[in-house]
Amino acid sequence: MEPAGDALAVAGEGRTLIRVAAATGVRTELGRASAALTSVAWDPRDGWIVAGAADGALLFWSLQGDAGPELLAGHGGGVNALAYDAGGDRLASAGVDGRVVVWPRPGEGLRARLAAATHACLLPAERRRHLGEADDVAEARAGACERSFGNSNY
Repeated sequence: MEPAGDALAVAGEGRTLIRVAAATGVRTELGRASAALTSVAWDPRDGWIVAGAADGALLFWSLQGDAGPELLAGHGGGVNALAYDAGGDRLASAGVDGRVVVWPRPGEGLRARLAAATHACLLPAERRRHLGEADDVAEARAGACERSFGNSNY
């Protein structure tokens, strides 16, 4: 459930992340993943939704614009559960690998921690193949990712 209570985020129809407006029931597809989505949590502070996938990945979708999901390899198998603490300072993920991972969030947010951990962006071809994005969307989002790491040559 969105922190304000206005919408739900659900992993529906296999690999699809869907936002459902609580008042109207209107469904909006936020994106697709390369593996089945198995769990969802709404960041209580930053307008991000994180989804766990059957392949062990954590995918972070922003509701602020059209940025595609940011991926984090979290587990050696499917992600069973995700939960933020009440303040949004930590995200816990539990997987079929038997591990519970607590992802701390420094002052700049979990996204900044993830960005500091990797400077890898999916190439447009990878975005099309794994995320099902259209050519123009894949190009735009790959470019936005590269520019966010200071690569002005993209």
